[in-house]
Amino acid sequence: MKPETIIERIMRTDFASLAPETPIREAVAMLARRRAPAALVIDASGTLVGILTEKDCFRPMLNASYYQQWDGSVAEHMSREILTLPVDLDFVSAAEEFLARSHRVYPVMRDGEVAGLLHRSDLLSAAFLTVAARPWRQPLPSIVRAFSMAAPEAVLSKTHQLCGPTSTGSANTRSIEYRSSKSSAWSDAQLSCRTPIMIGLHPRPVCQEKGTQRDH
Repeated sequence: MKPETIIERIMRTDFASLAPETPIREAVAMLARRRAPAALVIDASGTLVGILTEKDCFRPMLNASYYQQWDGSVAEHMSREILTLPVDLDFVSAAEEFLARSHRVYPVMRDGEVAGLLHRSDLLSAAFLTVAARPWRQPLPSIVRAFSMAAPEAVLSKTHQLCGPTSTGSANTRSIEYRSSKSSAWSDAQLSCRTPIMIGLHPRPVCQEKGTQRDH
C-alpha cells in the first residue's frame, strides 16, 4: 500500500480526549467549544474505554433543560462499543467503513494504542484530491471508434498500447472479438471485460457490447 493513501497520513493527532470520571457538563462544554464531533474516553492507564459523541450529549443536555441541573459523568453517557481502524488502512477500505455506518469519526490504533482520530470530512477531502490528481483513461469504445477504419490488426495493436497487456489477471485486461469485412474495416465488435479497469480509487468494470455501454 502506498504511504500517501493510508489513513495515518490524514488522521488527527490533536484529538479531544476525556477521562471517564469527567462531569458530563464539562464534557459537553468542551465538545461545543472545540466544535468536535466526538471525544475519545481514555482511562488513567491510557486504555481507550469509550467514545463520547455529540449524539451521546443530547440526552444529558435535554435532562438539564428539564430539571435545571446537570447530572452524571462521561462514563455514564459514553458509547462503550468502539469500532477502530488500523493506521495502515487504505483510503478505500476506510471509506467503506464510513459508508456502512453513520460514524463521523473513527479512532485509529497502532499496536493496541490510540494513534489518532480519523474524521469523515478529512477522508473525503483526501480521497477526492487523490482521484482528481490521477489522469483518466480514455474509454475503450472511443479508441475503437477512432480506429474504426483501420485494419483489425492495427486496432488491436493500438488498443494494446493504450490499455496495457491483454493477459489474464492484469488490472485492465480486455478481449476483443471481431469479424472483418472485405474492406478489412470493422463490421462488428464485441468487447467483454475480463477484469475491471481501475478508475480513481474504486474498480469500475466497464463493458461495451455493440455500441451500448453498461456500468456494473
